[in-house]
Amino acid sequence: MIGKLIGKGRTGEIYDWEEGKVIKLFFHSVKESFVEQEVVLGKWLQSMGLMVPQVYGSVEMDGRSGIVYEKISGVSMTEKLLDPNGNVTESAKELAKLHQNIHRVDARNLPAFTAKLQAIIKRTRLLDYRSKEQILSYLAKLPDANVLCHGDFHTDNVLVEQEKKVVIDWETACKGNPLSDVARTVMIYKYAILPTEMPVAAREKIEELRTVLCEEYIKEYSRLTGTKEEEMKMWLLPLMAARLEEELSKEEKQLLLKEIEYHLENISDENLKTI
Repeated sequence: MIGKLIGKGRTGEIYDWEEGKVIKLFFHSVKESFVEQEVVLGKWLQSMGLMVPQVYGSVEMDGRSGIVYEKISGVSMTEKLLDPNGNVTESAKELAKLHQNIHRVDARNLPAFTAKLQAIIKRTRLLDYRSKEQILSYLAKLPDANVLCHGDFHTDNVLVEQEKKVVIDWETACKGNPLSDVARTVMIYKYAILPTEMPVAAREKIEELRTVLCEEYIKEYSRLTGTKEEEMKMWLLPLMAARLEEELSKEEKQLLLKEIEYHLENISDENLKTI
């Protein structure tokens, strides 16, 4: 018996299901092949030893495809941060460790992140042809890899249940350079405009914490992996261009367009690594 609605995302809705389980019901517009791929991906992630919700299988209900998942009873890492006892530095370090662990996995059979970025940038109407060509040319010069990338890694997608931390929302998973995945996380914390419907106190708290969270996350990831912040920042331009195609507020898109314009003005072979 289906229970109450507990979440809603880009492709479907999450409902309580049987004891210890939830069901994700996909919107009618989502193709069956996409649902099948999510089941396969979820089981593969489990087999890699990652802390992800267990996949029990696919179902159909009222003409909608669905997947039954393990229910994680904890709260998001964002909610933990908003707790008066939350520690932003420790949370940032935990986030970096979780991300590094994801990036240990070889994912050469998944779709390529750079190919996704290229396709999205080509179809955006918010950039002119010349700007898109510059960005695509720049993207082609960035170093690629075959490691597992989450594609949307941030504190809302990490659930904390006692000492266990479970990463959710893997529908954007792909293979690529781990620093592109890190850069997307950084981009979200630097440029995301918080929703107006969010309670004022929560908005103010997140605005207060997110700069420190981002800085400490970068510092810890760099320490753990031996990478440099400058190498990560090289990915921001194509990521910002692709993000223009997401469902964002007008204010956030304007902010991204200004940042893209600034980055484009600084592109050259000489300063490729410094923008």
